[in-house]
Amino acid sequence: MIRISILALLVVGSIVTLCTAALSATEYVISNENSLGSSSLVLLKLDTVTGVLSTVATLPTGGRGFGPNSNGEADVWQAVSPNADCIFAMDVASSDIAAFQKASHYARIGNYSNPALNSDLLGGAISLSPSGNFLYASYTQTEDIGIWAVNPDCSLTFVAAYSPVVVISGPLKVTPDGRYLLITRGFLADLISIDPSTGELTNVGVVSFQNICPSSCMLSSFDFTRDSRIVVFMGSTQYGDQYYPIALAAEIAPTGLTNLRGWRLNNSAGVGTDGVFNSPFFSAAGYAGSGNLYFGVGNGVITTNFTEKPLRISLTNATFVSASRYDGLIAATGSFMIVAEAPNQIGVFTINPDGSLTELSTTTIDNPNAGMFSLSLFPNTR
Repeated sequence: MIRISILALLVVGSIVTLCTAALSATEYVISNENSLGSSSLVLLKLDTVTGVLSTVATLPTGGRGFGPNSNGEADVWQAVSPNADCIFAMDVASSDIAAFQKASHYARIGNYSNPALNSDLLGGAISLSPSGNFLYASYTQTEDIGIWAVNPDCSLTFVAAYSPVVVISGPLKVTPDGRYLLITRGFLADLISIDPSTGELTNVGVVSFQNICPSSCMLSSFDFTRDSRIVVFMGSTQYGDQYYPIALAAEIAPTGLTNLRGWRLNNSAGVGTDGVFNSPFFSAAGYAGSGNLYFGVGNGVITTNFTEKPLRISLTNATFVSASRYDGLIAATGSFMIVAEAPNQIGVFTINPDGSLTELSTTTIDNPNAGMFSLSLFPNTR
């Protein structure tokens, strides 16, 4: 397993400080090992010209993951605050959140938990408000959302537990404008408003996508447009014993989700027929309202064209990645796609003009106990 050192931490601190000036050439990938036993965050540098991915350091979280046998492949288990001042990691097995501080070269300053809140093998997720003032976490065993205030030193103070109308299954995300938190369960989506001063939550409304899907419908995770007006879900529909991918979308309004839509993503490559559905990810152009929108599934990536006005999603291409490497979350920047491949690999792919993917490299994290599903990019250049 990769060992962290004081030198490595100093390198991390310096590169993140300089990242604003080097956005054209470098971004960073952060992945939660979800290791069985002692877990870590892995920090990697992505050269956005060559696509080369190199390990910078590992940050032991001091908590425990569930390893390769855990669920939660659509959950995000790490969060980075604006300017990377704080980094957070959720340890789903020990039900705690580890906090790392940039000012101390990303030393871990503490693990934060509440005895009334617990996650389990179904997973859990964390999401920061855009201001970086509040952190939200889902706890699947006790079926609650934890509200945490982020202090200037990156420590966390527990604010309250919120019991949503929909029993939470893991994924949760804050909209880019910071006004709402969204969760899913089965074919239901629950929009929750956020008090900007206290961070506390109030239910807005629950909608069902069951009548939008041609058959039995299940929602996985989701992504938002930059203006926080549209949410797109990765979904699945079932015919007999066969699963098929489906894109689902809605407009976000003060009264809840409206104008529910659905599009089948059936493709000749058979991508998305393995019954594992993770999350969509907007390209920079799609995030702005018109461009590529990607859907990560267990055996590959589906590329679509998205337009916000009029609201439409159309299949462009589908790339079968592997039947043996179980794919988790995806992220895209420029012409590169990053894919978490359980249990301990990260793939880098070139996004071709036709929307297909070509594999460039695979980085293996030397930890046989890892259960890597979750990764994200920073800084956010979309």
